[in-house]
Amino acid sequence: MDTKGSFDPIRIRLRIMPISRAPLAQGKTPDYYFIEAAKKSLSGDLTSAIDSLKRGLLINPKHYICRFNHGVLMFKFGLIREATKDFEELKDHPHGMKDPWVFYNLATCLI
Repeated sequence: MDTKGSFDPIRIRLRIMPISRAPLAQGKTPDYYFIEAAKKSLSGDLTSAIDSLKRGLLINPKHYICRFNHGVLMFKFGLIREATKDFEELKDHPHGMKDPWVFYNLATCLI
């Protein structure tokens, strides 16, 4: 099988935002849903993790950490356009302008 000419997004590793960067969640806030998504992602349940992130983004569509990890999971599923949209949105976010991983992940999506 010739793999030189094919692109496999599973082989590329994007940096995911660690749980330690989340503020303490009180109630069902975007932070709460980020922590739930991180737990589900670590246990291998990526579809439930995406659902949790989407719930957090429904509350606050500009939530930095939920948007970041949503982009990473979209990339892992091969949904490059959706991941690119997430990282494009984050590069204009006040935190995203300072975070080199936003630009790294965006560049990886654009390859």
